Amino acid sequence: MHSMTGYGRGEATNGTVTVVIELKTVNNRHRDIQMRLPRPYSVIEPRLQTQIKQSIARGRVEVFVRRQATESGYHIVPDPHLAERYLKAANDVAKRLARPTEEIGMTWVLSQPGVLNTIEGETDGMADWDIVQTAFELAMEGLLD
Repeated sequence: MHSMTGYGRGEATNGTVTVVIELKTVNNRHRDIQMRLPRPYSVIEPRLQTQIKQSIARGRVEVFVRRQATESGYHIVPDPHLAERYLKAANDVAKRLARPTEEIGMTWVLSQPGVLNTIEGETDGMADWDIVQTAFELAMEGLLD
């Protein structure tokens, strides 16, 4: 059980995700824990609170958690049916204007709205728990020193 003013920082990575946790504490009569977590990590907030309560009896504790993925979390989703409709419409216009349909390229079709869509993949906070816990333990060691 500790109560103090201090700072600790921990960083952990598994090659695809890097987690940085910073802990700041100031003296206070009561234990007041303030957390700033990425939205996907809200599921692990109770676990972090439990670990803090095991080490710190009183004081204001500010916890900052940052997550950075080394790979983009975005996925490209094509709509081939929409692409076919764009191509058919362009071919119809080309025929009506007596232009060669071969001039309509794949680049043009792919650049049309809705043919290629990007969506953000969901992050599972529980899947990252081991990395978060390692970073937290390092931050707590720094704080207690």
